[in-house]
Order: sequence, then structure tokens, then C-alpha cells
Amino acid sequence: MNKKSNIILVIVAILMVVGLIIWMEKYDTPVHDKERTTSPFIADIEKRILISGNVYPGIEVDVKSSISGILEKLYVDIGKDIHAEDDIAKIKLIPSPTQIENATSNLKMAFIEYENAEKEYNRDLQLFESKIITPSDFERAQKQYDLAKQHYQSTQNQMTILVAGYSNTADISNVIKAPISGTVIELPLEEGASVIERNNFNVGTTLAVIAQMNYFLFKGKVNEMDLIKLHTGMPITLSLNAMMNKKIQATIEKIYPKGIMEQGIMKYFIAAKFSIQNDSINVRSGYTATAELILESRENVLCIDEKHIIFNNDSTFVDLIDGKTSIRKYIKTGISDGIKIEILDGLTVADKVKMLE
Repeated sequence: MNKKSNIILVIVAILMVVGLIIWMEKYDTPVHDKERTTSPFIADIEKRILISGNVYPGIEVDVKSSISGILEKLYVDIGKDIHAEDDIAKIKLIPSPTQIENATSNLKMAFIEYENAEKEYNRDLQLFESKIITPSDFERAQKQYDLAKQHYQSTQNQMTILVAGYSNTADISNVIKAPISGTVIELPLEEGASVIERNNFNVGTTLAVIAQMNYFLFKGKVNEMDLIKLHTGMPITLSLNAMMNKKIQATIEKIYPKGIMEQGIMKYFIAAKFSIQNDSINVRSGYTATAELILESRENVLCIDEKHIIFNNDSTFVDLIDGKTSIRKYIKTGISDGIKIEILDGLTVADKVKMLE
């Protein structure tokens, strides 16, 4: 029994010693000896911003009519490629009864004047050939005849335009032509719709929208804080939402001088141009896109992960671990990419910085 008791006592003593050692390791060791630390490192850093917007053809033209009436026929379809002077639509004129009455009356009066002038001309021609009247008298008769003939032809054209919609003897037609070559991207009206003419007092009804699809413009809004770092000719990278993996390189072409207020922030439109070569991708007007711009960049600078920085008002600090002590130190920072931040002053690569979780 004594031998067993001795063994048990020895075992208990050993367990107590081991437990004491474990307790001392856990509770007696200074806290800072077990802190996780990191060190600043040398890296490249870029400050980027993302801008959402849309892409549109570089040139879009609204096709309008110079005469009012009814859209009688469309000669094109959406998506069709056309050339300048191709037929777009035919307008059917709907003259009022007053217009018909006035045109008919003018035509009759002009015909009467023309008949009388023709008789006078033929009579004076015979007299002139017989040398009864002077050349000047004959010239006056000929002039009156030419004027009457021109007026009669003009009233005929006016009547033809009102009834048929066009004139064969004048450069007037109810068929609307394409002003440029391109692709038809919009047809706002259906056949049978009313059409208002374009004039000095009215913008007129749009019959079709033609766009040249060989180059596009990305349009997006930038807040005023980032705008001062942008300039024309600056490269940007576009990602089309409809083509997840497709990156397009563009160049800022315009920065609009007038901004708009959105949720208390003044924002300004920018336009970036990019070309589509050899139908490599099928870009459609209005596609949503995201632009990535590099505002600032640094190469081979001292950095640290931003999550380990302590921000207090306008100042930045880190907790330095020096042996068993922790020291809060003020540092000066530069640009940040949201993950790592540039260190301008206050740290070296040899420093140990407490990792903040």
C-alpha cells in the first residue's frame, strides 16, 4: 500500500507542476508577447474609381419631314443598314378644303391669264414679223407671256402637290430621304400616324433615328472631388454589363462644364470615345457599362494594409509592438486603393505593427 501511495503522490505532484507551468504560460506571459503583428512592405499602388453609365453611337440623326400629313409607308426596318438618299418614308398630304379651294381658284385664274398672254404674244409676233411694231413692243409682250406661263406652271405644281403629294416638275416630294448613311436604330411611328412638319416654330415629328455604329461614346457622371483629376485624352477601361468578360479601351473626349446635383453631391458628365473595328463585337445603343479610371498611381512605395490603420478625425495612427510594449504612433499616409495605403512618414519595413481584426 505504501508503494502505491508513493506512486500516486508522485503522479499528483507531476500533474500539479505541469498545470502550474501551463497556467504561468497562459496568464503570466505579457499580453504583447502573443499579439499578431505585420510589417510595412514595398508595392505599387493605384487609386481607382468606377463610374456607371451607358454607351451610345457617336452620331445619331433624327429624320424629320418638311411637310405635314399622314405616314403612308415606311421603307426601312429597325436594324437595317442604309445609305444617304435612300427612301425612308412616304408622307400622304391631307389638304384642307380651304387649301383645295384656293389652289383650284388660283389655277383657273392663272390659266386665264396665260391664255390671254399667249394670244397677245401670237398677235404681236405677227405684227413684229410684218414690221408693224418695234422690237421693244414685242419684247414687252414676250415678257408678259413668259411670266404668265411661269405662274400657270407654278399653280399646277401647287395643285399636284396637294392632290398627289409631289411634283414631277419641281424638286418637291412626299418621300423622305436618309440624310446620312448608317443603321436605323429607332422607328417611333407606325404607318398611319400623323406627321408634323419641321419649321422655324416646330421641331417636327421624328420618323426615324439613324446612327453610325462604327464608334461609340460612353457617358457617365463623376463627382466634383474626382473630376479635378480627370482630363481629355485620359485612358479608361470599359466593361459592358451585357458582355461580362469583354474589356474595351476608351479615351475621354469631353468633360461637360455644367454639373447636376444628385443627393447633395455635384456631378458632371464625361464622354469617352471608343471604336468598333471589323464588327468584332455587337454593341447596341444604350448598353450599360462600367468605366474604371486610374486617378493616381505610385510605384515601389512603402505600404501597409489599410485595415491595420487607426483613424481618428483627420489623423492616422498604428499600434507599434516593441518587445513587450505597445506604442500608438502617428503616421502620414498617401493614396489608398481601398486595400492597401501608402505610408509617407512614420514607419519602416522593420517596424512591427499590431494587426487589427
